[in-house]
Amino acid sequence: MKNSLKKLNSEFTVVEKENNVKFTISKSEEEKLFVYDEELVENIIDSNFNQKYRKLLYLVMDIEENEDSADSDCELALIKIEELKNLLLSKYYKYISRELLNKYLKMMMLLEEKLTIPRRGRGR
Repeated sequence: MKNSLKKLNSEFTVVEKENNVKFTISKSEEEKLFVYDEELVENIIDSNFNQKYRKLLYLVMDIEENEDSADSDCELALIKIEELKNLLLSKYYKYISRELLNKYLKMMMLLEEKLTIPRRGRGR
């Protein structure tokens, strides 16, 4: 069974492609959602990771574009990158494929390099 997951605002829409079944799950503080379809779980984690990664990417881009950014901004971004890596390695790794985990870790490593290598070149 092939499923796809689309997130709009605070709702997830799951589409089952074979039977044309569509249902929407709204997130609320009172409800918990248990997903047993491995592919769907991976899609949810992928969506969650990409949202957090996108925020980090914008932060790193802002630091790189802003010549006046302080070293504390860079350190904050590195801390946030480390937190996301820890989340991947402590929680998400159980539910995603090894290839996807390696892809995520490589993306995080590239962000770290973007923050550290050019900084040394600027003499900060």
